[in-house]
Amino acid sequence: MFKRKDNQLHFQFDALKMILEPWGTDSLRIRAWEQHLMPDEDWALLNPEIVEPKITIGSSYAEIENGKIKAVVDHYGQLKFYNQHGKLILEEYNRNRRGYVGAMPLKITSEGQAVLLRLRQRSSDPSSVVITI
Repeated sequence: MFKRKDNQLHFQFDALKMILEPWGTDSLRIRAWEQHLMPDEDWALLNPEIVEPKITIGSSYAEIENGKIKAVVDHYGQLKFYNQHGKLILEEYNRNRRGYVGAMPLKITSEGQAVLLRLRQRSSDPSSVVITI
């Protein structure tokens, strides 16, 4: 399910919830969680300048565009990132052994209060290096 709220794009699939929002010029912030409510802590190091993104919601996808970057999320939650020329620059790597297309590449597991977020990514350019934090 996709929803626009102010300048944010909200997504929910089963227990996974995600917020995509502009974070200054030409950048996006993506937060994901599985608890009922988004945790109150704001872990950002800097406050972003306020910008108005372009948000489009389709029947099986949604996209948020902020300057030179666009993120597209499908109805399963798989993310793809494009530059200002429409070239795919980064996508979540979707690997499963059952042949099921659209399996969640974003994995969240929790043990008590500790939460582990694992995201598999693949660059569209083999000479690029992908760094995940």
